[in-house]
Amino acid sequence: MVARLIHRHAVADRLYPCSTAGQVADLEIGDIAIFGADALAALAIRDAASAHSSRAEASRRRVDLGNLGEATDRLPAVLHDIEARGARPFMLGGDPALGTALIGALAGRPDSVPQTIIMLSPRLDMRLPQAGTFQAVAIGTQRLLGQSSYGAWREAGGTVVSAATCEVDGADAVLALFAAQAQTALLLVDLAVIDTGYAAGASSRNIGGLSPMAALDLVDGIILRFDVHALALLNLAPERDPRGHSEQIAAMIAERVASQGHTRQAE
Repeated sequence: MVARLIHRHAVADRLYPCSTAGQVADLEIGDIAIFGADALAALAIRDAASAHSSRAEASRRRVDLGNLGEATDRLPAVLHDIEARGARPFMLGGDPALGTALIGALAGRPDSVPQTIIMLSPRLDMRLPQAGTFQAVAIGTQRLLGQSSYGAWREAGGTVVSAATCEVDGADAVLALFAAQAQTALLLVDLAVIDTGYAAGASSRNIGGLSPMAALDLVDGIILRFDVHALALLNLAPERDPRGHSEQIAAMIAERVASQGHTRQAE
């Protein structure tokens, strides 16, 4: 990836590439509903996505809802409205608490459809819901994990695949097993899952994390096996990476997921 010394705000104050400005009321079944949960992170991802939108012709209709003010309070209601209209939320930015809120809103109700929660992260900071029918896998964990968070994740039925295992053996076997049970998925990507040496624009450092290619290959495997109904790009801190690598990786992931319908049909 080519470093861009000055690139932010060039196109970032416009809409997400190939999208139209709109409100929740404008959404239709199958639309991608894009919104920022963290203004700075959303700004950077919208900008970076302008260089990675070559798959736009295969994408679903994209509606940019702008940034969500007071995201902690408003997120559950907004997600409920998006889901009620049959659209797919793409959340740009946010912390683990917002990731937990997204999981709860979309997978934590007794009437939620069976689905797979896929979290790419070096930690287990996001919690699984107490209700709902789901299976969950955390991929890319690194170093020592807190006993309480690990215990909570496992007690809720979550599986853990470490970064070392993913880099050596991949996660294909686990993903295939999960896809056989529930092909509808929520995908949460903590940008700190990428090794800091490659991309430093995350809220925490991660020495020994996934390489960018391993992460993108992993996402490619996910979208071939699952129908991703929601995407969250979390813990992006663009001010920590003047090269802009983390936001470009986030944009690449978003474009891959946005074009998943075409990719799955091609297979």
